[in-house]
Amino acid sequence: MRLKHILAWVFVILFVGVVAYSLQTEVPFGHDLTKLAKYYVDNTAKETGIPNFVTAIVVSYRGFDTLGEVTVLLLATLGVIGILPWEKHEKVKKAHPVLLWGIRIVFPIILLVGVYIVIHGHLTPGGGFQAGAVIASAFMLYMVSLSTHLDLEAFAFTESIAGTGFALIGVAGIFAGGAFLYNFLPKGNLFDLFSGGIIPIVYILIGLKVSSELTEVVSHMMKGGAEQ
Repeated sequence: MRLKHILAWVFVILFVGVVAYSLQTEVPFGHDLTKLAKYYVDNTAKETGIPNFVTAIVVSYRGFDTLGEVTVLLLATLGVIGILPWEKHEKVKKAHPVLLWGIRIVFPIILLVGVYIVIHGHLTPGGGFQAGAVIASAFMLYMVSLSTHLDLEAFAFTESIAGTGFALIGVAGIFAGGAFLYNFLPKGNLFDLFSGGIIPIVYILIGLKVSSELTEVVSHMMKGGAEQ
């Protein structure tokens, strides 16, 4: 092993050690809550009707920030579409039979996991962004394995409907309660699947939007690579 590799490993070990020591001694995990954190702990379940505080903060209390996040992803997708070609391409070559059978097995499983994550996003860790990435990964594997492209017009339509629905629900909250993404629907019972008012609906729309946009990005990148 060269000297520079040894020095690099020494630096990494020292850096990790310093960070771990600092986190252990300087960061008061679980001790005194700030005023805002205490408010979330005391009131989130009562005000939103869901046990997942992170989801409540992202979709309800911090709704404008979530709007900014989906807007950034939309702009990134538009950038890729604007730079790379839209034309259809023929299949490059037929995939190996093992790969073809493998994708037939894992494709529905990945989709099922993604759907589960988005539907239970208000109850368990996960949500629209995570589920969208999982669902998009299924379509990515499908395209890469079969060396083909999907109907991007369908994904673009889905993305448009989901994005418009998200914005309309947010604006409806302004009229209903004076705040963007105000939870104006019945909250239901805590821990029930059908609970949380608008939060599960918003997460489903975000999941559709994210999965469609990521699939479009990968498909356009594959087309651009095929022309090189």
